[in-house]
Amino acid sequence: MNIRIKMVVFLAVLFTSTAYSQDNAIPNDFPLKVTGYFGIVHPIATFQKGNVKMNFDDAYTVGIPVGINVQKTPEMGYSFEIVPTIQTDKQASKVSNIAIQPGLFFPLRNGWTVVSRLSFETGGRYGIVPVISKVIHRGKNPVSFVVPLPLKFGNNEPVSFGTAFLVTISI
Repeated sequence: MNIRIKMVVFLAVLFTSTAYSQDNAIPNDFPLKVTGYFGIVHPIATFQKGNVKMNFDDAYTVGIPVGINVQKTPEMGYSFEIVPTIQTDKQASKVSNIAIQPGLFFPLRNGWTVVSRLSFETGGRYGIVPVISKVIHRGKNPVSFVVPLPLKFGNNEPVSFGTAFLVTISI
């Protein structure tokens, strides 16, 4: 069949077909909540191939997460976070890595939240980062204490598991 004939048949079907849309959308009474935040994360320890590396052993590492949360229902929301990491040792300080971390969050009772994140680092590592957080100060700009537990793979390195603590301020 010739390409012109195929195009004519396609356009004829396209313009003579009936399209149906959703008639009755399910109402969502929950107001959409969009919250930005920033914070400071201090890695504590990383466990990799039977070794434990503490943050202050050879260098000091600190991260500055910036993120946005979009809560669509009382039970769930979406989160997107970018974390540049700065490493300082005796010779120099530098941005050593940037992590891009999308995920889902699940608010619980009494200010507790569970977050499940994926993590993609510019240094070549990737993985998952389960997170538990607790609002410790309510008000116009709530403050949360957060514990991420990163599990990382890739970049020709053994699997690693880490611990850290993070304090965030919502804006």
